[in-house]
Formats: sequence, structure tokens, C-alpha cells
Amino acid sequence: MGRRIVGVDDRYALIRELFDLPGAESDDEALDAEPQVKQGADAHQSAGLGELSMKRGEFSEAIEHFKRAVEQGRRGGDALVDLGAAYESADMLPQAYRQYKMALAQAESEELHIGLSALFRRFGRLREAAAELEATARAHPDDPYVYFRLAEVLRTNGYRKNALEAITKSVSLAADDSFYHYWMADLLIDMRRFEEALDASRAAVELSPADEHVMLLAALALWGADKRAEAVRAARLATELVTDDNRVPTLIFWQLLRASGHNFEADAMNESIKNADRYDRETTLQMLSRVGLDVEQQPHMR
Repeated sequence: MGRRIVGVDDRYALIRELFDLPGAESDDEALDAEPQVKQGADAHQSAGLGELSMKRGEFSEAIEHFKRAVEQGRRGGDALVDLGAAYESADMLPQAYRQYKMALAQAESEELHIGLSALFRRFGRLREAAAELEATARAHPDDPYVYFRLAEVLRTNGYRKNALEAITKSVSLAADDSFYHYWMADLLIDMRRFEEALDASRAAVELSPADEHVMLLAALALWGADKRAEAVRAARLATELVTDDNRVPTLIFWQLLRASGHNFEADAMNESIKNADRYDRETTLQMLSRVGLDVEQQPHMR
């Protein structure tokens, strides 16, 4: 919400810092170089100080700066959104909700409706979250992201068929986005509609063939569709695509080998999986159970 609604740059900054990529040092130096002004002389300066406080994670200070910006005459929707974002970041959800509603009263905003839905979800008010997004989808019928967010809420609410309708619209509006195909395949696996999940996962693989998560989901869809040999091959490919310490693809490949009767090859992998942590093991077992493969933890996985 607010500055967080358009937070792509912030996420990239975090990624640059985490992986020590070019630009990380300049971001830190820019923050350190900012003058330590306690209060803004006018609305523009107060808003700037509020933005700086948000970047530093100083949310209480940001709230005070944005409140001062509103008092100093910066009364447009942007000022209320900024203040709402600061309240939300500080987990002051009722106050954030009030600011966002006031902003909507001044100017209609697709992003604000999405943000309000996210707030409702944090409150546990899932029906209101869905209603907010349904209204937004009616007002913005060509936005695939709105339908995706609606599908998320409907799925959480237990309305899987309605969620499928919503994500299908996302796919139709953004057929070249692998994520929507991936998400649809994942939902269809939950619904045990494996042949359809396989079609969706194939589309995702075509668009993102080097993504281990996409390939692994395809392996699960293949297994659910009773295409075991193909599932094992897809799981093997997923292990070859892993670029980090994610052991889940390897564990799933190992379990599929065992379930397919390829015990000799599975046994040869015992050394490579013995250090898998509890999270990886539990994730593996949960993912396999979704396609009807209930396996027990082997000694090598404990």
C-alpha cells in the first residue's frame, strides 16, 4: 500500500543488498547522506522525510512526517495513501484502513482496492477481501493481476471452483505469463484434476523452461495423471535446474524413484539427501501427498 503498492524498486534494493549486487552500496550511502532534519518546513519536505523514514524502516517516524504533510496542506489522495502505508507497516491496521478509505473517497484507485483487500485478509475478514476484489475486477476487467488476487482469496476461503474461474481469466488476459499458468496448475492439483493441471503446467514449462519450481510442479502433475516415467524424468530435470540449496526437488526425485521401483538409483542418492532439514522433508511429503503418493520418512530423511 502507499509506497508499498509500488514497491518493486524497494524489493530490488533488498535483493541488491542481500546478494551484494551493483547499486547496493550507493543505496546505503544515499540513506546515510540524507540530512537529519527533524521536521519538514513544508508539506513537500515532510512527505520526503516520511519516505526516507519508510526506507529506513522507521515507521513511527514516518507516520509523524506524513501526518505533518497532511496538516501542512498536502491533502491529495497520495498523502493519505502515504500515511496509510506507514500505519500498515507499523501493523496499525485500523488506522491504515481509515486512511485508505479516505483516499478512495477522494479518488478511485485500483491499487487501493487491492490494498484494502490485503488489509481485510490480515484482519481475517476474507469475505470482505473477496468482495473488494470482485468489485475491482468489475471496474477493471482487463487486469490479470486483479483476477489473480481474487483467485488467491477465493482459494483461501475454500471456493476452489470460483478461484479457478478467476485464475482462468488471468491466464486468458496474460497468456505469456508463466506464473499464472503455474498457479492454475497448482490449484488444479489441489482439486485433483490432474490432466488439466498437466496442461497448465506444460504451458508454464514452455514459458519458463529453466525454472526448477515450474518443472517440479509439472512432475507432480504428471505423477497425478499416472504418467510415472515422465514424472520421474521431469523431477530429474528439476534437480538439474536447482541453483541454490533447495533440496526439495532432489528429495521428490528420490521418492519418485523409490515409488517407481528404481531402488538401485534411489539408494545411490542416499548420501546426497541425508542432510536434508526438517522443513525440506515435511515439504516433500506434503507435496507428494497432494498427488496421492503417501510415503513414510526413510532413515536417510530423518
